[in-house]
Amino acid sequence: MIIDSISSFEIGMSDKVKYTDYIWALTDYFKHSGISVLLTHEMHDSSTLSSLTKHGISFVADNLILLAFKEDGNTLKRYLRVVKMRGSGHSKELKELIIDKNGLSLR
Repeated sequence: MIIDSISSFEIGMSDKVKYTDYIWALTDYFKHSGISVLLTHEMHDSSTLSSLTKHGISFVADNLILLAFKEDGNTLKRYLRVVKMRGSGHSKELKELIIDKNGLSLR
């Protein structure tokens, strides 16, 4: 299941405690049903990792992956960072994400 994006849920709920409870219940339901869930969330400042945990919902995620965009001269480049991966050691480095005719690759 892909929900793109939970930002719209956040905007639609004035009570942020109910929002946090709703996201937890939603992900818990899918997890217990054996369904993987991919949630996206728009961030206005991807340079600040603290904004990943807005309203304390990062605890529901087993994995957190940050997609960031940075300018390199006249080119806009994409970067990925694995912020959290429960039960696994992982690289914490920022890696350039290349999308071209050969598919996806990290540099």
